[in-house]
Amino acid sequence: MNSQAAHPAHQPPQPQLNAEQQAAVDLMLSGANVFLTGGGGTGKSTIIHSFRHATTRKVVIVAPTGAAASQIGGTTIHRTFQLISRIFLPNYEPHLSQETLDMLNEIDTLIIDEVSMVRADIFHAIDLTLRHATENHDLPFGGKQIIVVGDMLQLPPVARDEDAEILQDCYGGVFCFNSPAWNNGRFHPVILKQVHRQADPVFIGLLNAIRTGGWDPMLGIDNWQADWVDSVNKLNRLIKITGMGVPEESIVLCARNITAKAINLQWDRQLNQPIQVYQATTSGAVDFSELQVEPILSVRLGSRVIMLANKTTEDQGGFDYTNGDQGAIILLEENAIVVRLDKGREVRVARQLWECKKTIYDRERQTIRDEVVGRCWQIPAKLGYALSTHKSQGMSLDRVHLHLDKPAFAAGMLYVALSRCRSLQGLSMSRPIFYEDVIRNPEVDEFYSSLRDPPRAGTPIDPLDE
Repeated sequence: MNSQAAHPAHQPPQPQLNAEQQAAVDLMLSGANVFLTGGGGTGKSTIIHSFRHATTRKVVIVAPTGAAASQIGGTTIHRTFQLISRIFLPNYEPHLSQETLDMLNEIDTLIIDEVSMVRADIFHAIDLTLRHATENHDLPFGGKQIIVVGDMLQLPPVARDEDAEILQDCYGGVFCFNSPAWNNGRFHPVILKQVHRQADPVFIGLLNAIRTGGWDPMLGIDNWQADWVDSVNKLNRLIKITGMGVPEESIVLCARNITAKAINLQWDRQLNQPIQVYQATTSGAVDFSELQVEPILSVRLGSRVIMLANKTTEDQGGFDYTNGDQGAIILLEENAIVVRLDKGREVRVARQLWECKKTIYDRERQTIRDEVVGRCWQIPAKLGYALSTHKSQGMSLDRVHLHLDKPAFAAGMLYVALSRCRSLQGLSMSRPIFYEDVIRNPEVDEFYSSLRDPPRAGTPIDPLDE
């Protein structure tokens, strides 16, 4: 199976970097293996885009899910490395097509985004596959530069109980850092601390307490009662508790995708307006499981929608709308919708071209390039009454209502949901946060405490040969 990338054909202009972001890019440009981490909204994706723009290296970027890969303009791990859905034991032997062997042998840098969701066995399989493809069996990852990006305190790997037992026996745990490939990779940690999504220092402090459970993983300071419990109490006082009622213009974040789908269909049906269907136009090989857009978009006049892409203004100086913007449809055209954004602006959202690509090795030019294998034209929007927490990953939202299910969220999920919102004023919840909702993972705590201070960009760090 070929490795495909599914993402909009047109990308936004390069943003300005602050000092810590530029230092991270410089470290990557030096050729070091890097672990880029930090809380939500610290600019990890911005750094990836900037590195790809600045480097002359042959870069492939992958992510554990189609949604995460689409957000960053990459491919899924399983497609790129021809992995099937199974547990990979330590003695895994890769079986690759010649095309995939050629491509993996030629790349210089592999970026793995949302690495917190990558299981230990899959991380191990990536290492073995690169060693096999390059025939450099004694070098970690076959000697390729590896950049891993993500926050271990956010969404963890998904593993069934029986799979988790196997992973515990074989690797010592389910996380990617449990794999011996992690230690062999000698990753240089870069911990981003400046938050850009939120501006309120009170909100930022409360979010950090929820993220770490009142424990500073870099300093090893455990202030459980004074910090974490106090932060939960403050959040319950500051955030509106509305029960089953959802404030106007808020999007509901749910722990489960099935709950979000049910809310979207039920609430949209209450408009009592005729449905207009926008079916995607496709050519070639298009896999919608790796696209943000849907093959069929069914909406009505008045439907709440959420944008799934950025659209720059004609002068390229700003955006008509960005990924995560919300609004209501005020006009239905044959091939477009007109949306009144909650920010006040009215925008026409037309079909956008999304290209599905596979990464190949061009023997004649001796370079890595993307080959378009499929094209899709679809409106970059979906019903926006509700969204699963996983689907909201990477988004910045103005108004969020947390649908707090029982049992409590999985480890890291409460923080992910809260941190999608730009302000405390835009948040509401179905019930107060219980102490049990803040799930602390001692294994992740121990991992972060083991990280040494990140090296300064420009210092000798065993760069790879250019």
